[in-house]
Parts: sequence; C-alpha cells; structure tokens
Amino acid sequence: MKTAVLALLPFLLSPSLASALVAPVPIGEMPARADFVFVGEVLDRACRWDDRGVMLFTDYVVAVKERVLGEPGDPVLMSFAGGTADGKTILVSDTPRLEVGETYLLFGLANERSSVPTVGHGQGVFRILRDSSAGRDYVVDYFGRLVEQAADGRVVRGRLVDPAARDRLAFVEPGAPEGPSAPDPDGCDAGGRIVPGRKPPAAAEKAPRGGRPMEKGAFIDYILGRAPR
Repeated sequence: MKTAVLALLPFLLSPSLASALVAPVPIGEMPARADFVFVGEVLDRACRWDDRGVMLFTDYVVAVKERVLGEPGDPVLMSFAGGTADGKTILVSDTPRLEVGETYLLFGLANERSSVPTVGHGQGVFRILRDSSAGRDYVVDYFGRLVEQAADGRVVRGRLVDPAARDRLAFVEPGAPEGPSAPDPDGCDAGGRIVPGRKPPAAAEKAPRGGRPMEKGAFIDYILGRAPR
C-alpha cells in the first residue's frame, strides 16, 4: 500500500509557519526569542490529525531534566506540524524531528505561538552528547555540529560530529558528505508509532579556528548570561 505524501511550504499553512527558508538565528540571540529553555528527554511521540481533520501534527512528550529559562512545565508537550497517519504524510519544510530516548536542550516556543515550537525551527534543537570515556556532556546542534567557543570568545556551531559515535565525541573527516540531500518523511507502523526518516543535511559552516568544545554546563551559563533582564 502506497503512502500519499504532501509536501507543504510553511507559508501556505499559517503565518506562524512562515517561511519556507528559515532565517539563520545566531546562538546568542536565541535566549531572547525563546519562551522557555530546558534540558529534557523525549519519552514518547505520536502523530494525529487536527480537530478539522485537515493538518497532521506530531506530538512529543518531553520530561524536564533541567529548567534553564522560563517555566516549561513537566512534562512538556510539543506539537510540530507534519507527520503520517492513515496512509497519508504531510511534510512541512524545516521542521525538526526528535528521537525518543534522546536528551535535548530545547529553545521552546509556546504551542499556540507557532506550529514549529522551537526557535528557528531546527536551529533551536540541541542534542546532549554524553562522552562516556571522558565523563563529559557536550552539545550538538540538530544538524550535527558541535557547539564550540571560538578563540575570539564567540559561541558558534563548529565541527561536524560523527553520528555513529553515540557515546563519545568524534568528528567527521574533512570533505566527508554531511548527510542525505533531502530528508525522508516520517512513517507510522501499524500501531501508529512513528518510524523516523533521515535528518536534513547539515548547514554549510566553517569550524572555528582553535575552537574549544563547549560542555553542557558552560553552554547553560552562556544562555543565562544572554537572557533578557
């Protein structure tokens, strides 16, 4: 049985989804744009139709491990436009997909403010990478780039991390492909559970010269220092 796939540009859905090309958001500006920031583990996800039966949404239940800014509640329900149900798939450009069991640092927006409730869509999603051998927690952006502090003090998206190294910090060799040319759609199994597609390719960005990997605690301190007073 074939699944019908409908790709939607965000601006065709609602003003809160504009635009098809999401503008870059510097990390230093994210705290001021977020309604809340927290570290949490994804416990569950499911896709559903909206009340009108027109639009699909993917709901993620995220347990809060550490509140950074605001009052996100616990657990947090985050609803992202797009998903698969009843043999139909709706894709919304630039919409991130979270993985059950992973721990993230999320720059969140209230669900009623946006149908993609993270700042800058995928730009506001950071995975916490636990380096078991070093006993350190690092921060990797949604596109696989390590958060680093450059020699001039800037906090940037730096070197590309090897996605196969799940419990240690390892980098992709220079010149290696960064990922598939386009994301695959999510699918659902017979029980309605989501089977994730591939993530979108990493954005082209030069790694900072002399960049230093930033641990989770240092990144949180940086966020707090950038928060509106």
